[in-house]
Amino acid sequence: SGQSPLVPRCALRYEGGMLGVLEAMAATRRRLSQDSRWQTVLQRVLLLLSIAAGIGYLPAIVGASEPVRAVIKILSIAPLVILPLLVVPARLGLSLALLASLLGDINLVFPGKVWFLRGLLAFLAAHIVYVYLFSKQTRKPLRLTAAEILGCAFLVSGAISALAFLWPWLGVMQLPVLVYASALTGMNIAALLTRMPGVFFGALLFLISDTLLGLRIFGGLPGWSSFFIWATYYAAQLSITCGYLGAAPTRSETPDELRDATGSAPPK
Repeated sequence: SGQSPLVPRCALRYEGGMLGVLEAMAATRRRLSQDSRWQTVLQRVLLLLSIAAGIGYLPAIVGASEPVRAVIKILSIAPLVILPLLVVPARLGLSLALLASLLGDINLVFPGKVWFLRGLLAFLAAHIVYVYLFSKQTRKPLRLTAAEILGCAFLVSGAISALAFLWPWLGVMQLPVLVYASALTGMNIAALLTRMPGVFFGALLFLISDTLLGLRIFGGLPGWSSFFIWATYYAAQLSITCGYLGAAPTRSETPDELRDATGSAPPK
């Protein structure tokens, strides 16, 4: 493909290193929790860093090299990964979902079907964790309002319509995209049922971003659409993070619950 071997090695090395981030940040959170003033300052600094990098990625879409774009993506999402670890109790599940999203972001920077599939799998994992987290915040017993029923119907019909439109161009990617679209739709429905406005708004932006991305890759959407894809995606992650943390979930995720949701033990 002509691609420098340095690019895959850098990405793989980063992915391996990121797996230890949650453990280090959890230890930092325990220390900072003793001083709420510094904890608040750090939260604001991380949020500002994330927003600055998120905006800074827009001009990098055109002209910047793949490693540079990967670094800027890291700077925009990694602070969001850390934020849920700085609250008490820590929202480990949210950090895990954001970390999976970050790994997906890195993979999607690089061209090629293998990188795309790895990115798709990472985001699939993120949506599974999101569904688990959001389902924990729905009221029990579940009683849907008329608006919620209409909302769920709209989300399902929209997903079916988008898939039907893209289906002829998906080729060998039909099954992976079908599985991913199902998880994305499920995440949106779960977000709707949380009755957390910020979370649902973020989920909708995520849906819009991924729909545009699908049209960009498979439907021939013009290159300038990449600006809208990133803008809606970053706004989605920011809205979900702030909405989830600001809504003060009724309980934090325990290690056993995270193990059930992900199939593996969470970072300690």
